[in-house]
Amino acid sequence: MASQTVGSPKRASPKRAASPVKAPSPKKTKKKTAKSVKSVKAAHPKTIDMVVAAIKALKNPKGSSAQGIRRYILANYKVDSSRIGSMLRRAFKSGLYKNTSLR
Repeated sequence: MASQTVGSPKRASPKRAASPVKAPSPKKTKKKTAKSVKSVKAAHPKTIDMVVAAIKALKNPKGSSAQGIRRYILANYKVDSSRIGSMLRRAFKSGLYKNTSLR
């Protein structure tokens, strides 16, 4: 009897062609233009200045509420009403940090 091998016969794996190597693309240099960037000035003073003016104008002996300060600023300054909340939070925080205002 002839010897039989158990299992499947080995298949030769097909050799893959080497993938083409891409040449590095030349780097493009951006030319800087001489345009000057101008920042847009706000139509109102700094928020902390508006807060201080509101507190002085409200003249509440027990202190002014954030809601009262917001109403005063919206009535007397040209401020975007959707941004006033975050503006006041930052102004209160910086005012406490710099000792410009008290709690």
